[in-house]
Amino acid sequence: SKALVMDAISEGIDIAVFTSSSTVENLAKLLNDDLACLENAKIACIGPITAATAGELGLSVDIVATEHTIDGLVTAMEEHFVGGGDTG
Repeated sequence: SKALVMDAISEGIDIAVFTSSSTVENLAKLLNDDLACLENAKIACIGPITAATAGELGLSVDIVATEHTIDGLVTAMEEHFVGGGDTG
């Protein structure tokens, strides 16, 4: 529910991970298109189509997997955070 999502976000999240365009769209719908609560979170997407959807909805995407699988997404996040790609 929206209340559960907002409670989780209000406690602070480091990263929002999206595995499809529909996951981005569904979160936006749940939040009535107010995604400002994610402005301090890193945004990770499974591929360029999902990243484009996130961008269209106003999110600044930090991580895009080059291999469009869950393993590829985990690798991309690991490289970002452990490999020095995280600047903030």
